[in-house]
Amino acid sequence: MPEAGRPKLLHEGRPRELRELPWRGKFSRRELTRAPHRSAERLTCSTDEVRMDGPSDDLSQGEEIPPGEPDAMRVVRDVVFAMMDTKARPVQRVEHASTAGVVRAAFEVAPDLPAELRHGVFREPRVYPALVRYSNAANQDQSSKDTHGMAIKLFDVPGEKVLPDERHATTQDFLLVDCPVFFIRNAPDYAVFAPKLLAAFRLTQGPFIRRLPAFVGQLLQFGYLFFTYLATHFHEARILGALRKRPPKSPLDTEYFSSTPYRLGPHAVKWLVRPQAVNAPPPLQPSNDPELQKRANCLRAALVSQLKQEDAAFDFCVQLQANPESTPVEDPTVAWDEAISPPIRLGTLRIPAQEFDTPAKRKLALGLSFDPWHSLPEHRPLGGINRVRREVYVAISDKRRELNNATIREPDLTWLQDIWDQATG
Repeated sequence: MPEAGRPKLLHEGRPRELRELPWRGKFSRRELTRAPHRSAERLTCSTDEVRMDGPSDDLSQGEEIPPGEPDAMRVVRDVVFAMMDTKARPVQRVEHASTAGVVRAAFEVAPDLPAELRHGVFREPRVYPALVRYSNAANQDQSSKDTHGMAIKLFDVPGEKVLPDERHATTQDFLLVDCPVFFIRNAPDYAVFAPKLLAAFRLTQGPFIRRLPAFVGQLLQFGYLFFTYLATHFHEARILGALRKRPPKSPLDTEYFSSTPYRLGPHAVKWLVRPQAVNAPPPLQPSNDPELQKRANCLRAALVSQLKQEDAAFDFCVQLQANPESTPVEDPTVAWDEAISPPIRLGTLRIPAQEFDTPAKRKLALGLSFDPWHSLPEHRPLGGINRVRREVYVAISDKRRELNNATIREPDLTWLQDIWDQATG
C-alpha cells in the first residue's frame, strides 16, 4: 500500500498482467532512453526574452530555443501546406486523416490526488464530458503499419486558454500516439527532414502510382527518404521504424503516450493512457455495411463492433520530470523511463457502449480540430516540437475551416449536447 500522502503509482493495486503490459515497439524504451544526444549550440531564453501569447504562458520548465527555430518552424508549416489536398471537398487533415471513429466519453478526475498534482482540469474531482478520436497518422489503409492516435477533447473546462483567438474557449485537448517518443528532436532538425518528406510524398501523387496498391507508394516513399535522409540519421531512422506498428486488434486495446512534454502546473510532465481491461476485445461482429467489411477499415470496424458490445475505460496517467538529463523537455526522441518516472493515475476515461458510426457524426467529426494548444496555461505544451505544432496546427486548422466553409471554431458544451448528441442519422 502507498504511504499516506504519497501519490499512488499506476502499478499499485493493479493486476500483474497489466503491470507487465509491454510497449510493442521494435526496440525497448530503455534503448530509446539511452539514445545519444547530438550536441548543438542552444540559446537558453529567460521568460523576459521570449513569451508565448496567453495568460500566464511563458517559457519555462527548462525550455530552450535553438538558433534558427522561427525560420525552421515556417519551413515545416509551408511543407505541410504543400501536402494538403486543397481541391478535395471536404478538405481532409494532412495528418491523422484516416479516422477509426470519434466517440462520446466521460473524463473522471480522481478524488484522491495530492495537492502537488491538483492543477488545471485536475484541480478538483469532477467529470468532464468528452469526445475521443482514434486515427491513423499517415495511411488511409488501417490494416497497414502506421502510428495510431488517440485525441481527447474535454468540454465545459473553465478558465482562459493559451491561444489568443480561443482565449474564452471551454475545451481542453490531449493528443497521444501509440509510441512514447517523437522521431525528431527539434525544429531545425525537422526543417531538414520536412522537404525530403514533401519530395517523397510527391513521388506517389501521380495518377499511375495512385492506381497501384498502397504498399507500392509506401515503398517508394521509404526508399526516397532512406537515401536522402535516413541513411545518415540512424537515430531518427530507428524511431521511424518503431513508429510503423501493426494495427492493434482494436483502438481500445492499446496504450497511448503524449511523446512530447507538457505542463502540470509547475511540473514538466508527459501523459500516458492505458486500457483498464487486460483481456482481448470481444469477437468482431459481422457487419452488413460494405465499408466496414473492407480490410482498409479494420480499426473502424473493430471500434464499431466493440462499442456495440461493451463499455471501455482507460487510466489517464502522468509521468513527472525526474531530471533534465534522463527526462528532457527539449528532446522528445528520448523516452521517459518508467523506472525513473513511474506513471501516476490522475483519472479515468470512460467510453460507454454506443453507436457512433453514422453519416451525420462522421460529417461533424471532419469539422473538429484536435490541437495540443487547445489548452489551459496549466497544461501548456512544452518543447520545440510542440512549438512547431503551434505554428502548424493553428494555420492548417484555419485553412481547412476556410476551404470547408466551416464557421465554428472550438465547440462548446451546448454544441456537444444539442448538435453532436442529436446527430443520429
